[in-house]
Parts: sequence; C-alpha cells; structure tokens
Amino acid sequence: MKILGIMGSPRIKGNTDLLLEEALRGAQKRQAEVEKLVVDKMKITPFLSTPP
Repeated sequence: MKILGIMGSPRIKGNTDLLLEEALRGAQKRQAEVEKLVVDKMKITPFLSTPP
C-alpha cells in the first residue's frame, strides 16, 4: 500500500506536522510505503495559457 501525506500548513513542527508524522509512522509500521509533501516548500505558480 502507498500513502501520500500532504501537509498544507506552513508551520513546520506545528500541530498539523506532528499529527501527519505520527499517522505516517503508524502506516510505516504496517509496511506501507509513505511519502510526505510539504506544500509550503513547493513552488506552485498559476498556469499562463499561450495565445491561440
């Protein structure tokens, strides 16, 4: 099983981060493959369409 944890909070080591870490740790103990994405650390830009 694969589990993707997405953290949307900008506060590293805040409540959301700690809760997500604990959930992912529990999944790993059950042999799940886990990955954590921190949205605040990602560069997300709006899509600018090209003119026709």
